[in-house]
Amino acid sequence: MSRRYLRFLFWLVLSVVLLGSLLPNKIPGPTTFYYDKFLHFSAYALLYFFAERAYGSVSSRLLLGFVVISFGFAIEVTQIFILYRHGDPFDIIANAFGVLCAASLLNLHKLYGKISEPPDDVIR
Repeated sequence: MSRRYLRFLFWLVLSVVLLGSLLPNKIPGPTTFYYDKFLHFSAYALLYFFAERAYGSVSSRLLLGFVVISFGFAIEVTQIFILYRHGDPFDIIANAFGVLCAASLLNLHKLYGKISEPPDDVIR
């Protein structure tokens, strides 16, 4: 995929997460604690995945993770001031775990790709 397309997907996911976090919650379905945390975990894992693929380099992965986690923190603080929403510290934790899990999986994938490639000096 081209970086341009990945950047479009990143901004699309960011917009959906932002709107979903600030608009009234009218999504039908189970409203259990675990379901809500799973949604937070998944959304921020996906957000970090596209951020890393669109804007990441070796030196900026840590910064991207920090920015995405800070974005989640800022959203939760903002929800405290919205009448129909409420900030939840467990949402911040779920967001951070989503980012950390996505970062770990991307790093494992890159590591596995380097291990599975034969070295250039192998005689064939």
